[in-house]
Amino acid sequence: MAAEDQVAAEKPRSTKRPVSGTKPRLNATTKSTGPASTLPFPIVGIGASAGGLEACTALLKALPPGSGMAMVVVQHLDPHHQSLLRELLSRATRMPVTQVEDGGAVEPEHVYVIPPNKDVTLREGALRLWSRQQTGGKHMPIDRFFRSLAEDQKGGAIGVILSGTGSDGTAGLEAIKAEGGIVFAQDPRSAQYPGMPESAIAAACADFILPAEDIARELTNLCGRAIRKGPRPSRDWSRLKMVRISGRSSMRCGPPQASTSVSTRPAQFNGGSPAG
Repeated sequence: MAAEDQVAAEKPRSTKRPVSGTKPRLNATTKSTGPASTLPFPIVGIGASAGGLEACTALLKALPPGSGMAMVVVQHLDPHHQSLLRELLSRATRMPVTQVEDGGAVEPEHVYVIPPNKDVTLREGALRLWSRQQTGGKHMPIDRFFRSLAEDQKGGAIGVILSGTGSDGTAGLEAIKAEGGIVFAQDPRSAQYPGMPESAIAAACADFILPAEDIARELTNLCGRAIRKGPRPSRDWSRLKMVRISGRSSMRCGPPQASTSVSTRPAQFNGGSPAG
């Protein structure tokens, strides 16, 4: 089976956020009150769907060795077929790429990928697998993981949304934002399918809007700085974020000294077609 067949491309749909389910969940506008798990390294959640394999590959290739980060990739997969995602991403990075096992502790310098027909969450620094859950009649695995990441890591949570259709990931990114974490959205002009990045940008929860390669570089700048502060873990990613943004509003703006020619102009990203 071709590699692209392993990554299920969904039919284009509206970027309007789906109606929430009836089960209790983290309110994206209110900080949770539970304690964050203390880890000496950042956990980066990456959500992607159609076209996300290419974007995630580009991101991993641009990460330098020794980044110190753990990455959890939640990709929309065909629930009825085995996935080649682990093998495909292993070609893009020297970090070990493993499929999530229930209860496994997250380790730095590792990439974790979701297995088919499962949802994944984070609790006390460990990854948990669950049966697929429908929200408003739709499968929203990225939202589910991002919410758990926000609740577990608080201001240390980092969320990245890459190419894909629909709005999965937006509500979860709002939860990360509400906890003081950092949110990245792939620049829609660089995405094969801009729906998911556009949805996050329209919700005003993206701190950085960049091509996948530049997201990797900015992650290295932010996370590497915190890791170098010493053996004790730094949890105040919000302070690092605002230092990097240098006093500008953190809503929908990229780093002020970004060298990429793709600038971040929030008014042009309104959920419609990206400006040229």
